Amino acid sequence: MDAFFLLLFITAVGITSFLLHRHQLIQRDREIKRSLPLPPLGKSNLNPPLKGAKIHSKINKVDKKAPIKPVSWLQLVSEMRRKNDFDAALMLCREKFPLYTAYKQATIILRSRLDSKKTNTEVRKTLTLELYRVAAAAELIHSKKMGSNNIPPSKLKRLDMERINSFSFKYNQLGYLELPLLTKQDIRIIVDMWGEPTKHGTPRVVYQKRLHELLVFQRV
Repeated sequence: MDAFFLLLFITAVGITSFLLHRHQLIQRDREIKRSLPLPPLGKSNLNPPLKGAKIHSKINKVDKKAPIKPVSWLQLVSEMRRKNDFDAALMLCREKFPLYTAYKQATIILRSRLDSKKTNTEVRKTLTLELYRVAAAAELIHSKKMGSNNIPPSKLKRLDMERINSFSFKYNQLGYLELPLLTKQDIRIIVDMWGEPTKHGTPRVVYQKRLHELLVFQRV
């Protein structure tokens, strides 16, 4: 009986030693694996694709584009003149009256039409009269004569353009010397068509009363 317990004790000790030894081997193997360096990452893993990356890329490309600048009416007039669309260009200038720049552009357009060889005599008469009226109206509103008072912008915006356009600027009272928008070529055409005027005067002096009425009785 004692021999049996002794054998059982020896067997238990052996199994315990075996299990303890195996446990130590497993622990040592784990420690070795932990101490080893990690394997290098592949190129594909360095920069993994982000969801929505293409969308952000397109948005950035759009943002980098230069902002579209608004087209001014002067640019539109210039483009119309380049395409020989004089009627549309002149209409746009009339819409911008009483701006001095609009009057100046209108004289350039009318002058271009007068220079055209396709313009017949009757049309030339109409264009010459309109050129003269535009130059006279511009000087009436924006007198360039030294000492003249400028009309305040607040009143300028409220001028009754229908009444100004209905003015009958008389050539024999105004002449051409006091109309700065008329060129020497314009004056030659006018004199050839109407002859020399009786006298020369400034629109501000000749039509002082009518201009005063316009400034006093403005549309509200």
